Amino acid sequence: MNTKFYDEFILSINIIQQKMQPEDLFLNKLFFANVITSFEVYLQSVFVDLLKQDKELLKKLTLSSKYKNNKISLNKALTNDMMIYLSELIKNIVFHNLSDIEPLFKEVLGVNINYKSDDKILKSIEKRHDIIHRNGKTKES
Repeated sequence: MNTKFYDEFILSINIIQQKMQPEDLFLNKLFFANVITSFEVYLQSVFVDLLKQDKELLKKLTLSSKYKNNKISLNKALTNDMMIYLSELIKNIVFHNLSDIEPLFKEVLGVNINYKSDDKILKSIEKRHDIIHRNGKTKES
């Protein structure tokens, strides 16, 4: 498997760690959000790269619970490159929403993403959402 995406993820984390300033809470919120975004990009990049390498995985994607009922016109099927079409579908997946991508990773790649509703990763994703959409405030605050 290509480790380029992991290396890019680690590089992003290292840059963030170097630039963090304990006294700058505003900037640190943005860095925190970027860690989750970097994680999302990593998951998406790995998923897309594996699909590009293996046509059987593409077939599994089309049979997955998320896409098995997708309808496409004959014209679109005949006039479009299906890899490009599927890539566009994948680009629209929100890869930080673990409940959406967990079935895809399991059904297509055979990879279980084990998490519980109280896991730190889910709390961190929710915190990132609050930072991006509410300037760090929660729904309750």
